[in-house]
Amino acid sequence: MASLDSLRHLTLGQYAPGHSRVHLLDPRAKLVALALLTVAVVVSSWWGATLALVALIGAAYAVAGLSRRHVASSLRPVWPVLGMLAFFQLLFGSGVDEALAGNVLLVSWGGYALSAGRLFGVAVSLARLVSLVLLVNLLTSTTTPSALATGLEMLLRPLNAVGLPGHELALMGSIALRFMPILGEELEAVMRAQTARGAGWADTGRWRLAQNARRVAAVIVPLFADAFRRVEEMTTAMLARCYQGGRGRTHLVHLRLSRADYVAIGASLAALAGAVASRV
Repeated sequence: MASLDSLRHLTLGQYAPGHSRVHLLDPRAKLVALALLTVAVVVSSWWGATLALVALIGAAYAVAGLSRRHVASSLRPVWPVLGMLAFFQLLFGSGVDEALAGNVLLVSWGGYALSAGRLFGVAVSLARLVSLVLLVNLLTSTTTPSALATGLEMLLRPLNAVGLPGHELALMGSIALRFMPILGEELEAVMRAQTARGAGWADTGRWRLAQNARRVAAVIVPLFADAFRRVEEMTTAMLARCYQGGRGRTHLVHLRLSRADYVAIGASLAALAGAVASRV
């Protein structure tokens, strides 16, 4: 039952209240910085640039005052996926820097050969994937859903000129982030109910995918049914409040970029420029 208890403590997608400099940044600046750093992580091909980006993200977490337990909790749901990706890269991947790691043969069995360069490449790839997860978690942990929706709406406002509803797109994104912990709690409730009826979830670990594959449908069906029920309730509540999209909507708080926001965007631009330069 301990594995079921961990579902409600996932921090990915949850806001962590605070008054740090990262919390006080304009949500538009955080969204732009997230986009720039995401591109930097994706395009970085040199291991040094990847480590520098990891250090930059770690510094942002330190400034935000987020604990190590919070970081570990945000990474917990993605470790199985990262483990599978690392396994397949060990089998079929290649080294990213043979000059650094050396073309040293570690394991040789039949037609398979594991070199130090390939092992180093797996470590760098995992660092890049973890960086992407940490970036998203940093944004959601330091920005309230309402502020995130407002910032995203203002960034998408130019799309209204071409007929795309920027407000509705921002609202869908904020609702999706808000529903992540709710669906986690509902998944825990469904799995507990099935365990009480002898489904056997408590006897299998999260890594035993083959044993749990036959029980996935029994979890997905009630989970989707609850999600559709919540969507219907939300739709009824929005209609009862005469929601008509972004037409004529005003904001209680008007966002204004400060010097710290420009510094954050500038640092992200510098990181992107360094990542692009590493490919040359």
